[in-house]
Amino acid sequence: SPVSNRRIGVVRQGVNIVNHAVSPTGIYFIPSVIENCGSYSVVADGNYIWYVENGSDKIIKLCGRADCTHNSSDCNAYLYSGTDLTYYNGYLYAVSGEGAHRERCTLVKMNSDGSNHTAVFDILKFAKENGGDYAYCDMIINGYCLFSLYRWEVSGNSIVGTWMEQYRYKLDGSM
Repeated sequence: SPVSNRRIGVVRQGVNIVNHAVSPTGIYFIPSVIENCGSYSVVADGNYIWYVENGSDKIIKLCGRADCTHNSSDCNAYLYSGTDLTYYNGYLYAVSGEGAHRERCTLVKMNSDGSNHTAVFDILKFAKENGGDYAYCDMIINGYCLFSLYRWEVSGNSIVGTWMEQYRYKLDGSM
């Protein structure tokens, strides 16, 4: 059977994990909502990456720094408005910021322990340089970040239309 019956982790009811990635060692996720989860509660705002190791019931923020309080942007687990989390070729990739009302939309690469966040591609900057008003990452899959550029067509105080162009960025650094 292509589906393993081996337990790889437990995520309890009350956790909405739309953005998740699976690695050989466990599951990474950016929760949009976490409520009371049995014996513990976690408050999540979509700005932190969490991790569950294979076979474990323990959910932790993806930061191994002993000097970290895990509640600020200095934490290794912090990712501003993180979306599209993906594990690829030994690294985590995600988008920081998103959509029309964000001041950034950047593809970020990091080590699987959450360290060494590196901005590898500024999607919003690419959009602005190519006539777009904003950009949106559609997904990161099979070594590519697929994204769309949008431009508003405005008449007076009304948006009368939009155009969209789709692009792909190879995670190795090429278009």
